[in-house]
Amino acid sequence: MGAYAMRRLLWIPVTLLLTTIVVFLLVRFIPGDIVDTIQAQMVDNGGAGAIDRPAIEHALGLDVPVYTQYGRWIGNIVFHGNMGKSLRTQLPITPQIVSRIPITFELGLMGIIVGLLISLPIGVYAANQARYYLPIISCAASRSC
Repeated sequence: MGAYAMRRLLWIPVTLLLTTIVVFLLVRFIPGDIVDTIQAQMVDNGGAGAIDRPAIEHALGLDVPVYTQYGRWIGNIVFHGNMGKSLRTQLPITPQIVSRIPITFELGLMGIIVGLLISLPIGVYAANQARYYLPIISCAASRSC
């Protein structure tokens, strides 16, 4: 049991690394370009019509290869605790996430409580009525979710 737990713990960094790579690439390659959005916002706010696209890309760090962008992003997170600034609000992202952690934990805890309030009575009933259809249906439903 201890070896199994140790193996599972050793997989945590690998899983986190792969997850961050997938999330970074998904965000980076979604349709639409942030530079186009910034240009449109500048024009809408009364800015100049011809905005220097390479200057915006350089300011956002988009003028370097994707692997360099990922390295900078993950380095800022790991070594400085800095997730960057929101492109929409221009505010730091880390305080926004930290301020929402209590609500997230509360929502998760409520989900666990509701799940237990539903599943425990069904499980007890299913254990007591082992030869009827409700236990079979409840077991099938619990495995498919």
